[in-house]
Amino acid sequence: MFTYVVNKCAAVRLSLLFVAALLLSACVAPALLLSPQGQLMWALLKPLVGLDPKEVNLFEQPIIKKRLEPLLGEHYQTAVTLLNTANEIKQQGPLFYVASTYTPLPQLAEKAGFVWNAETNQMAVLMSKGGVTQIFAEVVEQKAKAVLPVWPDELVGYAKMASDPEKLLQQQLEQQKQQLLEQPQQQLQQAIATQKQQLIEQPQQRLKEAIDAQKQQLIEQPKQQLKETIDAQKQQLKEAVDDQKQQLNDQPKQQSKPVLGNSLHTDLHR
Repeated sequence: MFTYVVNKCAAVRLSLLFVAALLLSACVAPALLLSPQGQLMWALLKPLVGLDPKEVNLFEQPIIKKRLEPLLGEHYQTAVTLLNTANEIKQQGPLFYVASTYTPLPQLAEKAGFVWNAETNQMAVLMSKGGVTQIFAEVVEQKAKAVLPVWPDELVGYAKMASDPEKLLQQQLEQQKQQLLEQPQQQLQQAIATQKQQLIEQPQQRLKEAIDAQKQQLIEQPKQQLKETIDAQKQQLKEAVDDQKQQLNDQPKQQSKPVLGNSLHTDLHR
């Protein structure tokens, strides 16, 4: 009887260990099946589930930021601003996601969602405005076919607003290719346009400077002439005043000479 009880307890323990092993493998197995980059993403996101993305600086993490910036381009800052309004990082199966809660920039977008799919190591972002959704998804190819992003239940409705996700993804692929082709041409065109602008603006600038100089001369010339005239009149007036002063000083001397002569003549007669 005692042996039976011991064997039964051992069996229960083995069952519990087996269940624990299954639970543990359910958490670890997906990460082990991922690529090295996917394992890093799993190691980053799994402990953060339930936390506020803004408080943990989720979108400032280099492993995420380096992938989102080229994916979103000019929309990066808008998307991150909206996504940081979320209350928590969530998980639905292999999907780790963040969904915005309110809109600080309604003129740019009403809703934003971020998803990382652990099965495909694909990042995708959607932004919805006026019933139209823009989808930005990393290009992942399996069996020579592009993989469409998978959305959690909370974001499925917004994702459906995109008129044709497959066509949209194809357009994004074509746009990326076109950008790679057009970038050197665009840089060359910008350089040529800059040189043309300089060639056009240089003579115009010189002409403007010459006109400004002539205007300044026309303005300054009368002023200079007027100043010279006033200075000449001042000099003439000063000279006239000096002459009058000299005449006034000489006049008493001239009057005193005859008076002295007359007095001497009178004294001699006496």
